[in-house]
Amino acid sequence: MRHIARERIFSLHRMLSTKDSFQRDKYWIRHSNLAGEFIATREKLLSLPLSDEENQIMAKFTITLNTSQPLQSTLAQNAITGNDSKAIAMIEAVSEAQEQSLSYLDILANTQKERNIVNLNRAHDAYQNTVNYLVLITISMFLFGSVLTFYIFNRVSHSARSMLFINRELQTSNYDLEEAKKESEVANIAKSDFLANMSHEIRTPMNAILSVIGILRSGKVGELNETG
Repeated sequence: MRHIARERIFSLHRMLSTKDSFQRDKYWIRHSNLAGEFIATREKLLSLPLSDEENQIMAKFTITLNTSQPLQSTLAQNAITGNDSKAIAMIEAVSEAQEQSLSYLDILANTQKERNIVNLNRAHDAYQNTVNYLVLITISMFLFGSVLTFYIFNRVSHSARSMLFINRELQTSNYDLEEAKKESEVANIAKSDFLANMSHEIRTPMNAILSVIGILRSGKVGELNETG
């Protein structure tokens, strides 16, 4: 808006600096077009969300515009109609009114700049808080993961040690069973040998005894004696 406002003043000065009516018409058209752009820009500015302080500044800016705009229109009309003396006499008042309007634009710009700085600081603080929160969450998750991993590792290690102990117990039991089996086999062999020997030792005298008993049962004892 400041650029447009200054261009409008320049177009008025150019109208007064030339005597060519066609050139004056050209600058007057330029001045009118800039007025349309200025009004459109002002409407966009008013449509933005403004604070109470900014609204007060815009109200003062509007009051100065209501003073400067008619002066500029009157000056342009005097220049177009050839009343250069009246136009020249008004140029200073028009410039002062324009500068007063622009001063409120500067105040508005500084106010918005300060508000933007405050909002930027708030955004920065919010961003920093978010970063700190994420860092805290990351550290918490890392610590939780470390504790959980340590717990799982200990449980797995304990289970592995238990399995090794059970495996060793099974191996020991298997070894004892193998030894017992071997001892049983040796005992069976010894028992078989003992029974075989005892059977032989018992059967040999029993043969003689059975023979004698057979002779006694046959009644041939006397005959044997006589024969003898």
